[in-house]
Amino acid sequence: MKEIVAPHDSKCFQDCVYQDQRLQNCLETFTAGCNVTTEVICGHQSVRLKGHEDQCAGRVEVWKDGNWGTVCDDRWDLREANVVCGQLGCGVALRVTGQNGLFPPGSGPIHLDELNCTGNEQNLWFCPGVQENSDCGHKEDAGVVCSESKALFRVTTPAPPSVVYSPEHIAIKLLSVLVLCFAILNMFLCCLHFKRSSPDERGEEKRADGGLKNQVVVRE
Repeated sequence: MKEIVAPHDSKCFQDCVYQDQRLQNCLETFTAGCNVTTEVICGHQSVRLKGHEDQCAGRVEVWKDGNWGTVCDDRWDLREANVVCGQLGCGVALRVTGQNGLFPPGSGPIHLDELNCTGNEQNLWFCPGVQENSDCGHKEDAGVVCSESKALFRVTTPAPPSVVYSPEHIAIKLLSVLVLCFAILNMFLCCLHFKRSSPDERGEEKRADGGLKNQVVVRE
């Protein structure tokens, strides 16, 4: 808990009860030199998002044993991320990140691993999971982008891998193209030859056919 001394004649609240993420049933007094609480961290209850200036997007960190630590991305999905966003009052989870994700890796201990939330928990610590001896490294730190985030994150699509053809494959492709071109050329030449044949030649062929038919008739 961090405190500062308030200015003279400040309005102070005493004997408050913290419930539903706000102070209730406070006694209001005017006194000199009252202490002002600027930050309160409750053990095994706090969560924050770091690695980005937006408080509703970042690397997930939880408080334990006097230290902030990260969460491993093993089994990390929208259910766990929804718990974090709800706990911070940041709406619902839009996107989860992990290894090689949007946010830089953290440091210090890794407090949680293999979480298995239902998505309805009020606190990330209420989810079943590994809380000791995580086998993760900080390159696997979990992150989340909540719906109340004001930041815009562009989704980059990796370029497809380049295809390298072997010389044999290229030769087969080229031969197939040449065979197709030869077939098309042959069809074109046949059509051209048929169109250029003279009408007289076609007439003589017809007369020759007719003569043969007449001969056949006479012999009968």
